[in-house]
Amino acid sequence: MNRLPAERGDGNKKGASAKDVLARSLAVRTSTTGRHFLQSAWMARRVYGRIGKPGRRFLLSSSYAREMATSWYRGEDLPLRAVLRLGGAEV
Repeated sequence: MNRLPAERGDGNKKGASAKDVLARSLAVRTSTTGRHFLQSAWMARRVYGRIGKPGRRFLLSSSYAREMATSWYRGEDLPLRAVLRLGGAEV
């Protein structure tokens, strides 16, 4: 329920065909801006959400996590190795 329309696959007008919905979802997931928004939503739930205390504590205690967060905010893609080291999952 708390997912973005692109995550649910229903970010189109009512009556859109499944093919249109899939194409739009794919376009969001493959665009730099779309991926950034999806990743941002994923991270926000884990840092600012109801269960975000461990995420906030991790960011405060890890200079590597802060460095990677800064790179991500600049629009740089994080290497898979960095994502795995941070314990996350790519969106």
